[in-house]
Amino acid sequence: MLTDSCADYLSSILSTGRSLTIVNLKDNKLWDSGVKLLPAARRNPNCKIQKLEFRDNCLSESCAEDLASTLNTNQSLAELKLGNNKLKHLGVKQLSLALMNPHCKIQNLLLYRNVLTKSCVQVLSSALSKNSL
Repeated sequence: MLTDSCADYLSSILSTGRSLTIVNLKDNKLWDSGVKLLPAARRNPNCKIQKLEFRDNCLSESCAEDLASTLNTNQSLAELKLGNNKLKHLGVKQLSLALMNPHCKIQNLLLYRNVLTKSCVQVLSSALSKNSL
């Protein structure tokens, strides 16, 4: 099981793995602090990751800004799986703002079991209607 203490190593791998297109980190304990260390690698212009999975990683709204930054800057990222975390309203709102950015190329976004509220779903719906996935 990977934890946030592995994030520096993961970041290095993501920065140098130019042919790496799928990163599956599901069912780990990266927590918010682990995810916060990874965006620099994902924003690297040589990063070609197309699918990124953080399902079941104890993530909260605290790391949503970093995830949103990834959506805005990684031109190859087409799929992001964030199921079974706790992104809640604020986290999904930040992701929704990133989805409205024309640079965002996400085609599949999985957010099941993230403690979403009705107003949160409305914000997400609005974002999706502005940037058809």
